Amino acid sequence: MMTERITYQDIKNARGDVIERRPLREGKITGVVEYYDPKTKKVRQRATFLENQLHGPMLTYDKNEVAERKFEFLQGKLHGVSEFYRNGNLYALIPFIEGKINGVAAYYDAGGNKRMEASYKEGVLEGDMVLYGSLGHVSKVIPHKGGKKQGIAKSYYPGGALLKTEPYLNNLLEGNVTQYYENGKVCAWYFYECGKMMEGPRIFDQKSKELLPKN
Repeated sequence: MMTERITYQDIKNARGDVIERRPLREGKITGVVEYYDPKTKKVRQRATFLENQLHGPMLTYDKNEVAERKFEFLQGKLHGVSEFYRNGNLYALIPFIEGKINGVAAYYDAGGNKRMEASYKEGVLEGDMVLYGSLGHVSKVIPHKGGKKQGIAKSYYPGGALLKTEPYLNNLLEGNVTQYYENGKVCAWYFYECGKMMEGPRIFDQKSKELLPKN
């Protein structure tokens, strides 16, 4: 059985530098296309095609030829988990379905510690955004709906005790913002309308005695 022959086409800039090399099968781009930096001649990107459509992995490289982004495509659309790197260190994992972010995206610091998770549906924030502290604990949970902060955001001490509650309506603070001591007693209280503080702060000691008079 004869296999179909692959030929290669070089794309050059005005100076004659090769900036792209395409594999062709029956006149269609099929296989791994390489894109070059015309100054350094190094590969800056590799992308997999099937009959002129992105289909499979795509990798982009930094100046040291270390992968800095990895994507997966299905019939021309992002599909699968995309990986992002800085100086060789992973800093984001973002899931795509048919070209839109769907699922839980995760973000990391330079030490590889997870610092944030965010839930998406059809490319829009939907569900909890979770922030992590330097000790690895959940430091804040912010609910989202339709891409906006919606509901009660909660902050936590490293030991897990509740630190603060913040009510959101359409991305704006709306209602009582309450801060707590680690023992659960109220530390401070504020009242917001449409994102503006209308009353407070009211400050309390650990015996619930108010330290500042009410405005």
